[in-house]
Amino acid sequence: MNNSSVLVDTNILLYAHDESSFYHEKAKDFLEKNLPEQNLAISTQNIIEYYSLVTNPKRFSVAISSKAVQDRIGKWLETGFYKIISPTVTTTITLLRILGDLPIKGPDIFDAYLAATAIDNGIDTIYTADAKIFKKLGLKVIDPLT
Repeated sequence: MNNSSVLVDTNILLYAHDESSFYHEKAKDFLEKNLPEQNLAISTQNIIEYYSLVTNPKRFSVAISSKAVQDRIGKWLETGFYKIISPTVTTTITLLRILGDLPIKGPDIFDAYLAATAIDNGIDTIYTADAKIFKKLGLKVIDPLT
């Protein structure tokens, strides 16, 4: 197993969950194949975003119950395949530096904060289907769906 962690963005987790998505099989296969081979990380922000979206019937035609999501997240934690990262005491400072360097507006703040969290946890690579902010910040971006 590689020692350096790679962050998995929420969109990959969502595609793997959403059986109606065009990307479902690719995302699911990617995660299942890479879980045992790599040191994959997810942040507390990813967990919160995932929970918010999959329990919302306005976002998912087949939203799942809070209990089902809690069970799924619990399994992620129990397996040990995902390293869980959190913002550090310096993440707000890192975010402010990012905001000073890039014209970030609106919901892009969430990706900027995720990037700041990754940077402060020593992660320089992210698996995502949405590369724009992460590339601008110098993170290595890998789109496992292409």
